[in-house]
Amino acid sequence: MPASLPTLTTLLTALALTPADDRQGHFEILGLGNRTCAQYLIVRNPTPYDTGGEPDRDYLAWMHGYLTAFNKWVDNTYSIRSTLGVADLRTWVVQYCQQHPAVRFQEAIDAFTISHFRERQPAEQQRPPKP
Repeated sequence: MPASLPTLTTLLTALALTPADDRQGHFEILGLGNRTCAQYLIVRNPTPYDTGGEPDRDYLAWMHGYLTAFNKWVDNTYSIRSTLGVADLRTWVVQYCQQHPAVRFQEAIDAFTISHFRERQPAEQQRPPKP
């Protein structure tokens, strides 16, 4: 017998509100987020022979995706960066990684969200953050 719409809605809501990690807080980290801060710093600080404007652009793209998901899924959050520009965000991450080279890149971005949570731009104040 097919489930009724209210039953299905309740089930889907419960699944959406259930944390995605296991009981110990473990979850799969995909892509560059699984690399260490030390690996990020090597890419971020290329040798003098390397050229290009953003040697860490793949890491930045990963970070932007993580923060976009954070903005979408955390209640009353329009922007975790608030008024912080992308260059300042990058500087924060570089400094964090210099102090914690053994942690995963994902943990560095997570640390940013924790340290800036109170300063985030709430959903009711929807103005575009700095580029």
